[in-house]
Amino acid sequence: MVTKYTDRNADPPNVNQDEAIVSSAVIDCPEDEDVEEYGLPSVGDKEELSSVDINQELGPEDNFSFEPVPNIEYREVFVYRNGVTCCDQYVTLGGVPAGTTCHLYDFCTGVRCCSDIPLLDRSINTWLIIDHCNYKLSVGFEKLSINVSLRDYEMGKQKDVIINGVFRIRYRIEDLIKEQKYLVNMNIKICLEANKTCLIDVSVFKNTKLPQKPCEWRTNFIDEAFSLDAWKQTRGILSSGLTDEYRAELFQDLEGLTDEYRAELFQDLGLSQFLYEDNRRCSSSESPYIGAVENWNNECNGTFRAPLPSLAGKDVTCHISSSCAALQCCVQVPIISTTFSTKLEVDPCNFRMTVEIDQLKFTKNLFDYEWGQEEQVWLFGVVRIIFSVFDLHYEGYYIMNLNLEVCLEAAKVPLCEAAIQPLKDFYLPKKLCQWDAPFSIQGFSLAAWQIAEGVANTMPIDSSVVDNLFSDLSVAALVSSPPCSWTDNDYLNAITNFQQYCPEAVQTSLSSITDRALCTVSSSCTNIRCCVNIPLLNRTFEVGMELDYSYMSLRVYVEKMTRRQSLIGYQFGQEETLSVHGVFKLSYKLNNLEDGNLLDMSLRAEASFNDGGPCAVNLRILHNALIPKLNRKWFSQHKSRDFSLSKWKVEKSVTGPLERYQISELLEMLSLQPYMKSSPCSRQQATYSSAGANGWQNVSVLHPAGVPLYFTVHVSNEAGVSVPATCKLDTFDVTIPGGRMAEAFVSTSNPNVLKAVVTVYEDSPIKQTMVAVGYGKNTWAEQIIRWTPTTVAANIVDYDVGHDPLNLKVITLFASGKAGRLVGRGISVGDFYQITTKEECAAKCNGLHATKCLSFNYDFGSSGHCELLEAIEGHDHKISRQGHYMHYEKLGVGSNRGFQYNNLQLPHDHIMYFNFRIVNSLGFENILSSKPILTDYTPPDPTSWQINITSDRLETIKCLDVIPDDRDDWEERFCEGVNPKTKNHRIVIDGEGSETVYNGHTYKNDLTYTRANRYISANWDGIYDNETGILGYSVTAGESICEEKIKQHHDPHAHLFDRSQWTHTVMMTPLEEPYTILPDGPYYITVRAINNIQYGGALSTSICHSSPYIVDNSPPLVYEVYNVRYDEHKFNLSLSHNSSDPNSGVIRNDLCLGKSTRDCDELMWVPMEYNQNMTYLKKITEGVPIWVKVTVVNNVDLRTIGRCDSPLIVDNSPPVAGTVNDGEIYGLDLDFTRYEDKICSNWQSFYDPQSGIAMYMVGVGSSPNQTDVANLTRFSSKSHVACVELKPDKYLSHNQKYFTTVYAYNGGHKQQNVSAISNGVLVDLTKPVPGQIVDGNSVNFTDMKYTTSQAKVDLQWKSFFDPESNISHYDVKVYRAGNLSQDYEEIRDWTKFDASTSSVKWLNFHNYHKDIIKTSLRTTNRALNEIVNTTDGFIVDLTPPQLHYLWDGDQEKDREFQSDISQLTASFKYTDKESGVDHIKLEIFEMFHGTRTQKYPEIHNEWMELPNGDMTSYTWTGLVSEEWSAIHHESRRYQPCWVSRFL
Repeated sequence: MVTKYTDRNADPPNVNQDEAIVSSAVIDCPEDEDVEEYGLPSVGDKEELSSVDINQELGPEDNFSFEPVPNIEYREVFVYRNGVTCCDQYVTLGGVPAGTTCHLYDFCTGVRCCSDIPLLDRSINTWLIIDHCNYKLSVGFEKLSINVSLRDYEMGKQKDVIINGVFRIRYRIEDLIKEQKYLVNMNIKICLEANKTCLIDVSVFKNTKLPQKPCEWRTNFIDEAFSLDAWKQTRGILSSGLTDEYRAELFQDLEGLTDEYRAELFQDLGLSQFLYEDNRRCSSSESPYIGAVENWNNECNGTFRAPLPSLAGKDVTCHISSSCAALQCCVQVPIISTTFSTKLEVDPCNFRMTVEIDQLKFTKNLFDYEWGQEEQVWLFGVVRIIFSVFDLHYEGYYIMNLNLEVCLEAAKVPLCEAAIQPLKDFYLPKKLCQWDAPFSIQGFSLAAWQIAEGVANTMPIDSSVVDNLFSDLSVAALVSSPPCSWTDNDYLNAITNFQQYCPEAVQTSLSSITDRALCTVSSSCTNIRCCVNIPLLNRTFEVGMELDYSYMSLRVYVEKMTRRQSLIGYQFGQEETLSVHGVFKLSYKLNNLEDGNLLDMSLRAEASFNDGGPCAVNLRILHNALIPKLNRKWFSQHKSRDFSLSKWKVEKSVTGPLERYQISELLEMLSLQPYMKSSPCSRQQATYSSAGANGWQNVSVLHPAGVPLYFTVHVSNEAGVSVPATCKLDTFDVTIPGGRMAEAFVSTSNPNVLKAVVTVYEDSPIKQTMVAVGYGKNTWAEQIIRWTPTTVAANIVDYDVGHDPLNLKVITLFASGKAGRLVGRGISVGDFYQITTKEECAAKCNGLHATKCLSFNYDFGSSGHCELLEAIEGHDHKISRQGHYMHYEKLGVGSNRGFQYNNLQLPHDHIMYFNFRIVNSLGFENILSSKPILTDYTPPDPTSWQINITSDRLETIKCLDVIPDDRDDWEERFCEGVNPKTKNHRIVIDGEGSETVYNGHTYKNDLTYTRANRYISANWDGIYDNETGILGYSVTAGESICEEKIKQHHDPHAHLFDRSQWTHTVMMTPLEEPYTILPDGPYYITVRAINNIQYGGALSTSICHSSPYIVDNSPPLVYEVYNVRYDEHKFNLSLSHNSSDPNSGVIRNDLCLGKSTRDCDELMWVPMEYNQNMTYLKKITEGVPIWVKVTVVNNVDLRTIGRCDSPLIVDNSPPVAGTVNDGEIYGLDLDFTRYEDKICSNWQSFYDPQSGIAMYMVGVGSSPNQTDVANLTRFSSKSHVACVELKPDKYLSHNQKYFTTVYAYNGGHKQQNVSAISNGVLVDLTKPVPGQIVDGNSVNFTDMKYTTSQAKVDLQWKSFFDPESNISHYDVKVYRAGNLSQDYEEIRDWTKFDASTSSVKWLNFHNYHKDIIKTSLRTTNRALNEIVNTTDGFIVDLTPPQLHYLWDGDQEKDREFQSDISQLTASFKYTDKESGVDHIKLEIFEMFHGTRTQKYPEIHNEWMELPNGDMTSYTWTGLVSEEWSAIHHESRRYQPCWVSRFL
């Protein structure tokens, strides 16, 4: 629904839920929420706002008005935070902020709040009123009141009422029908600015439950003088004087003519909002009335004592539901041509009564209803239901009276237009309840509910939502509010009560659960009431059983739900459950031990919040506990002590004989009904028919018993002579055989063995004896051993054991020992002390005459008391528990016999009895039964909800290892008859959150750390054994979990007399070597619980506590104090410190400020909770170095002081910026980089004159002032070079420029910063482009192959370049390989040359002949990418070529002469092994007249170079000769050093 109104000049809207008027004021609301928005004129200040007339702006309407809510007079109230309440019922209210006060009306479902608005200099009144009796809802501000019908409001839906965006009310209401409460949320806001925080924001109700006070069931006519005839006359429908025929005709037309009139009539009578629409009116021809017989449609599946009274011919049709709980009738009213639906439902299972008239519905708890009381429900006096219900609880019926009336003439009441009585004193079957009800919501999950409700998964659950959980589970109406409490008066003396009134077994059970539930009992111990804790909810629930054996009644209850049962005809031995919708349960079982004065009782309480899931509580309160029957007391007074029959008759208007229903009511009231037979006795029965005149029928009875009886008969003849004849009965026996069946033990862990001894006392000869073992007593108890014939003739026992030095034979003359001491007056015949064994005591008893010492008591305690007795257990002498005494009875005393069965398979946790059947010669029979024997094969258990088990296993160990080392007295008593197959030791390791074993001696407080190193203490709670109870505990400690090392297992309660004195604590001291003084470190506690099994060996559970018990005597460690910050405006000091304590951990840190490292002059020590990030408000002196010091305190109160590396200085100026260079070389700014996965930078000249530089932050971006490539990374103040590694998705791009930004932070309190940006670096991912490189320095750039120089190495290169970053420089390296090999060695490392260099020449080498010289050229671009090129090398040749011959002529010999004068020929041969012959040069000289002249080449001293170094001859054709001349040839070979030849 969206209802908005903003136009001040428009007509006011007809506000309803289906219309929407668009407003200019829009608010942000979820789409599924409703908004009612009303507009006010825009105003600028408080004066203008105050001058606005809201009545004028909006105008009155039907559905809303501007009349203020009537002021309700305040009476004396109590103040709750910022509010007051007149409601007299329990309501949990939250606080409201200052400036707002709220008032809860006395009817509990209305609130009014007054909020101050200082800006407007006035207060604003707001309200919300729920009138559940009249089904109205009113909400509003000041004069604006919006009224709607609750029937039109969709329960659970959130709605908003907004006036011009300024005044806002948000509310949500849910009707908790079963609880008869409303769950209300309400918030008020007053917002004068659209987009800013509201001035007023008050949460009035947050999931608050408001109780619905009972409505007045009898509402009279609105017009107390209403008359239908007069109403019709005023409308011209019927006038006086009309004939009956005309009136009938008019009425017949009424249905077609009076839709409007009928609606108007209902409106005038106030019925409209409560009646169904015409199409939903009840009809006898529609469901559920179809198929009615005599106007009854009876679907009840119960048994009726009488047929339903006929309604044929009456204007009503009724229906009884299949459950018999609901009676629904449709009443026809022809005079106004309509029908009314009525319904009366009595639900005994949910304890609720519901009455309905059409849509009007009233609900009442049966807890508040007085049975038999007449009730009337009126719908404005028109439609009336008058009824009474009496509960015949034991008969299973209600006695019901029901009258239905429709009255249309107020003055004629009680004579009404329709008056029908469907039932009168009728026995209506009660609804059969399923007491063991399943879970209320199938598949319900608490975890899912918490998620859906937004409830945090905490332990315990937030208490504020527990009521909501109960409501959703439909149990809220059946739980007590407030819940039971252990501090209630009823429970204050609970433990004292059950210890005083109950048997030991009950005491043990109830004592073992005192940490989970507290139970109080009556003085008879038959009424038990327990307040059970639910840790998950941090609340309790109450269960109980009341057993009244005098009145043979049983009552069980869970919270408010109660079930009453009669013990007459009760099915004993059958487990039953009382369930509150499956959430809370009480399971109970009773066994009636007919032959004893005991009841066998079991009780278990459960709480579950998951359908089919684990129980939050599963508590066995009692298990097969033997409760004494309360001796029946037939009270002389009535149960209803003020009962008066005459007064009762007056109240019931009884004047004559009682009717059948009145008899039922009377017997029910007097609680006699359970005792009454269905068929009464008759004086005409044979039993009474022969009674005398005095009304008695007598029979004579003889009473002697157990004495001889003599019969004498006198026989006389006619002469009067008499002769007596006498006979006798040795014993006149009128009693059944007696004796006792004594079990050897009452509990066992051995499934194969049972033992017992029977002793029979009987006056008459015994005809038959049989023995059996079963699960009960009497004839049918033979499930284990079938009835087997046996004898109990007096045994002839040879008490002579002969030579028996160890007393092993003599002990076999006695039955198995029984715990306790046989007591009686004058039965002791000898006392001995410090007897070490029971066998020695048995020998002393056997040393007396067989009839003198029949049994003995032996104390296994320190006294060693041996008491010889002249009696055995029987009717006169009983065994009483006393210390460590055991009683042993001699065999062969009286008529007895021992029984032992060794091959049984006994089930766990069963009670069984030895039964001995005796039939004497007179046919008298008796069955003697032993005390119950309980089988127990399971070790003790920890309470499930108190422990988080991480490991659980069973093992078999020696029984003596189960017993603690200091309890030698237990070894013989509890290690007898051990079955080697029994796993007798359970090992449980607990986990985090466990509450079973605790470190330290403070109860239920888990101590984690201690400085005490000479003892170890522990305590425990919640360990129990439901079958046999706990015999005792033993504890130990070790350096690892479950280890027994520091102290051996020992009984901490060994020095105590009784278990009631147990403290469940231990202090282990002195400790054993070498742990007399414990080293620092963790230790672990193990607690072992040993159950109280008398035979078969005790079973034990060791609970290993996984939480360490840490001993710490070393101080904590403080590694550094850093990140000190100070806000000079807020005076906020913050810092961090790195500290720890490896043993006990750190609990606290203290702060100090000093002007040096040794003082606290600025701030004395301030203790603070431990936090490695600390803050403190303090104004620090400016300009002074302040040293920050932290004291770290560990959990054992040892301390260490740490301080920051440098002082804090309040400095308000930033550092001075320096220069940022690209590249990783400090001081050098690179323009290019070759890396794609990292980028480097260096910086210099950053400084701060006041506080210095504290750190740097470096970031990289694709443009200045950006960090899109690398986010800011922190570097220390000592760093000046940084390389930032990049992720693959941030790798640098080729030929892209990047910029580095460096922020320098000073060491001042604000750590102000300054930044500088590099000029950028271009990414060059490619290497330089290689050119050419040759050896030598030839001008024509030819490669030199050989050299004759030892000192010179030279090379040249060209055409090297880089297109992106150019060449940065060259580096040259020289290698040498000797003797023409390939084994090169470096003879000169890289030597750098600038980029302009193209050749290198060194003259400072010392090479050798046949060396091969190589050179490498490394070319580096400005991005520092590099390539290396190497020459092919040259050979050092220091030897000339070899001349083999030089001849004149071209012959193979030297010529002296030639005849040819035109040419000249020479022959020659040159070789060179190292470098070969490169070329040959030639000169020709002429010798003439002794003068040598160069002929060729013509230029003096020039040589002619031959074209090939391999030539062997040359011919010169330019010869001119003189006859007298002699011609000489000279050949030369040149090896110029500048000629290079590639090898």
